[in-house]
Amino acid sequence: MHVSSLHRQFISNPALLTKPLKPGQIVQGKITTIYPDNQAQIQLGNQRIIAQLQASLKLGGNYHFQVQSMDEILVLKVLGEHNNSQSKRSFPLLDQVGLKASKYAVLLMEQLIRDHIPFDKNQLKQAFELLSKRKDKGQAILTLKEMIRFQFPITSAVFEALHAKRTISLTRQMQGLLDFIQKQEEQHAPLLEKQLMQLLRPSANTNLVVQQFLSRALAKQPNVHVLLQHIGFTNNERLNRSNLISNLYGLIIDKGLNIDKAASILNNWEKQLILSKNNPSVFTKGEWQQFKQQVMESFPQLQNINSMQNINSTGDIAEGRLLDTLKLLQKQDVYSELKDVLLLIQRPNHLPFPKEQFLSLLNQYLHVSGMDYEHGLVNNKLQEASIKGNLLSLLRNSEGIFHERIQQILHGINGIQVQSVMELESSFLQSHLIVPGSKLGFKNDIELNIEGRKTKQGKIDPDHCRILFVLDLMQMKETMIEMHIQNRHIAITVFNNHKKLHELSKSLQPLLKTGLQQMKYTLTSISFKPIENAEDNKQSLDRQVYHTQGVDYKV
Repeated sequence: MHVSSLHRQFISNPALLTKPLKPGQIVQGKITTIYPDNQAQIQLGNQRIIAQLQASLKLGGNYHFQVQSMDEILVLKVLGEHNNSQSKRSFPLLDQVGLKASKYAVLLMEQLIRDHIPFDKNQLKQAFELLSKRKDKGQAILTLKEMIRFQFPITSAVFEALHAKRTISLTRQMQGLLDFIQKQEEQHAPLLEKQLMQLLRPSANTNLVVQQFLSRALAKQPNVHVLLQHIGFTNNERLNRSNLISNLYGLIIDKGLNIDKAASILNNWEKQLILSKNNPSVFTKGEWQQFKQQVMESFPQLQNINSMQNINSTGDIAEGRLLDTLKLLQKQDVYSELKDVLLLIQRPNHLPFPKEQFLSLLNQYLHVSGMDYEHGLVNNKLQEASIKGNLLSLLRNSEGIFHERIQQILHGINGIQVQSVMELESSFLQSHLIVPGSKLGFKNDIELNIEGRKTKQGKIDPDHCRILFVLDLMQMKETMIEMHIQNRHIAITVFNNHKKLHELSKSLQPLLKTGLQQMKYTLTSISFKPIENAEDNKQSLDRQVYHTQGVDYKV
């Protein structure tokens, strides 16, 4: 299962965190207790309610109900008995509400009933109309289910916004638009180009500081310097800091495996590499391609190997530096030196810590993206052009691919705005944010979801909440971190398919525990699970009532 899809399942339990019932809505429930005067206790998902019924029903039966009134007691009208046979389940109910049954209409209704999401006839009618116009019906059903669950208007504009948000990467869309603008001969959008570059690309000053700092530090480590030149370190201002960090991390985290890989390559090719110093023709063209393929498959971090066309194409080979690099990769102590270099890159005195980098990106994103564009427009407080404002201006006079790219990003921004803060029940709030992650070295968006009790001040209670981070890391790949907070006690679950993550995290856990204690939180547990097991965890969550839940992460 893809982690971003999994994240949307974790966002909250539909049976617990939905809007209050309204007259006209249809729900499925089970009769758990029967009282006199046609009253009964009914289980709706994980909630139990007392309701006045307009028919006599049997204990333990599952029925479809329609809400009639919400006065002193909930009054429900029985529409029919719930049939567990999938082939017959939804057709009678559709007939009763006067709607035409189709394959995908039935599928949408079945998912609403399964997840205990209340709906009414008008919502279904509008949803079926939108669904009939979509080719990607499976994804469209998930978006429509989300709209009905949170009682958003079932309109084309809201659908496009939420659908873009849940199916398209904002980072990739913005990067695609930036690449398109920069390839044009004429500058159509210089301000938009500048804003996108600020959000997506590391600061040139930051890279220069790191490059200068590393050059001084590596003067004392010539062996490691040779290795770093193969993985992206250069003696000029074009240093890609994020790429260098990613490649270093990839080498360090698989130390044992990399030592074995280097030994295997040298076992096959060391003699020819030694002879090639004086006689490049030792390698045939086929052998060279075979050797290069084995090195690239084993060490994708050695970026400049792929560009070598033959054994004499670079002085590095002629001087035996590639041979030296492979020998270095066999040594245990080299990985300790690489780890020290990684810490230098991440935390030189001139650069902010990861926390400050993230907060800086978040503040910049909220400022320049236009998330508050409509608020500023209504209150006449638009101080400067935002990305959204520029996109809206360009949309009017654009066409073709440029128009489509602009429209897609606007849909995505609108979707993020719609779901930025939602009140799920009278006592629960949910906040969801998506930030482009490429500037910090992430492959994709950074997704953050926080949900929990609402305080008297209208904020999420930091003592009782649940937080989710969804990350797509260069080396660790897809990762989801879930943190439950209850009475300031924290339980963390990390979902990732890397087999050595638990072992690698041991040295960081005391730091995390101490840091949380300084903030007056208590770390109770950290568990690691593969992503495919997260679905089982999600189902167990659905069987429990959580009043508080929450994620912290350290990369």
